[in-house]
Amino acid sequence: MIVKNINTPKELVEELKQVTSKFGYFEVLQRMDITREKFESYFTWNDQNYTRNCLARTENFELMLMCWEVGQETLIHDYGEAMAWIHPIKGSLKEERYLLSDNGTGLVKVSSLGVETSEFSFLHKTGIHKYVNDYESRTVSLHLYVKPVITRKIYDCSEGFCKTWTEECTDSSIAVL
Repeated sequence: MIVKNINTPKELVEELKQVTSKFGYFEVLQRMDITREKFESYFTWNDQNYTRNCLARTENFELMLMCWEVGQETLIHDYGEAMAWIHPIKGSLKEERYLLSDNGTGLVKVSSLGVETSEFSFLHKTGIHKYVNDYESRTVSLHLYVKPVITRKIYDCSEGFCKTWTEECTDSSIAVL
């Protein structure tokens, strides 16, 4: 069987729709040979917040492009029941991962690393994290969630104890490919 490279966002979505096992999604992502220019029509920018641009959503997965101005970052959060692969296609992101403290009242940062355009980051559904564009210019990242992210938990530990709340995730920018 000949396995061909994936050359367009539409081909990527079609291949993802054919996946039958959770880790088959990463096999598809590894076959991507899509230039940044082929994603550019889906880029949107906002000076205040990073943008979430949904390319496709099915009952099994959600594919997003996120566009980050310099210094923009997420809140500390998880992905609910989803697992995710994150792949910068322009620039880079800093990923910080956290664990709940032993007494459950705070978070402990366990890692901080850069994710470059040649790399994928994987987060299982228990992964508490945040992303920051600390790159020198705009960054764009591709996010594949296995199970669409319907709700996520947000963590705020700024006052010495950890407050959490559940946030519904909705995106009106669905461009079904």
